[in-house]
Amino acid sequence: MVSRAVLFAPGDAQTPIGNKPLMLHALDDLLEADIREVAVVTRPALAEEVQELVEGSARGAEATTHVIDGECSFLDALRQVASGGVDSLVVHLGDSLSHNGLRHAIQGPPIVGNDALALVEEVDRRARPLGTGLAHQRAAGIYVFGPGVLDLVSHEGDPRGELDLEIADATDRLSGAGGRIEVRPVGDWWRYRRRPDAMLHANRFFLSGLKDGPTDARLENTDLQGPVVLHPSARLMSSVVRGPVIVGAEVEISDAYIGPYTSIGSNVVIENSEVENSIILPAATIRHLGSRLEASIVGRQARVFRDFRLPRAFHLTVGDGAEIALT
Repeated sequence: MVSRAVLFAPGDAQTPIGNKPLMLHALDDLLEADIREVAVVTRPALAEEVQELVEGSARGAEATTHVIDGECSFLDALRQVASGGVDSLVVHLGDSLSHNGLRHAIQGPPIVGNDALALVEEVDRRARPLGTGLAHQRAAGIYVFGPGVLDLVSHEGDPRGELDLEIADATDRLSGAGGRIEVRPVGDWWRYRRRPDAMLHANRFFLSGLKDGPTDARLENTDLQGPVVLHPSARLMSSVVRGPVIVGAEVEISDAYIGPYTSIGSNVVIENSEVENSIILPAATIRHLGSRLEASIVGRQARVFRDFRLPRAFHLTVGDGAEIALT
């Protein structure tokens, strides 16, 4: 049974998907697969924030978890994590979501010697033949390596700038040393693919598996439709919430419509507005919008409101890389 894992925390690992950072979804999947020692690898600039996320995780205490403050090179990470030797280990690139977890995906005969297992996204319910190498597969971002991979650490690698390509190079070398590389298809999977709406797509994927349940939230003249998860401290008045929707702690929603595929972080205030297919980060405020806010990400402590004063004009405070579409 594999009990150790290396989890890479990419730059957007802190982005909340369903009100939980993407990296913590990955950590939870590893814990549910009975992995009890997890090394989290991140860039120096993110190490402190990632450490706080791990320590603040509701399930972080279930594993021996430590953060490596270093560059996210595959072989460099193994040099630091597994220098004492291991039987086998999971490598999780921290940029994927699954409705089915990892337990069944990585179980099976032990991965030994120079062998490796690579999960790939299902194509027509099957994996493409290995053919010219793993680099030509639609990798799911999860791998299991036998202890033979540690022998590569002492050799000069061929960094390609992307973890998937570095790992593909490593599996080619393991295969050349007589290892067996198994490619196992997995379905019901999402992985970050550098598309502009990637986080919204991830949020929709996660929420599509949301299960409804009872709530102790304060509801006044409010209609809940479909799967809706409300934090007990949330307060909703004169509103319609059409799931799947997740609402965080201390949220206040009044005279509003919250449409499907929306995640609302803690301490958000939404008043006299319509929101759909969006991610609202903690402490944001949305008030008196004249039309529906859709397919949007509203940042922490941001304010989106309609100003009725004359003269009428757009007043914007826009950060780096922001995108604004007026329709």
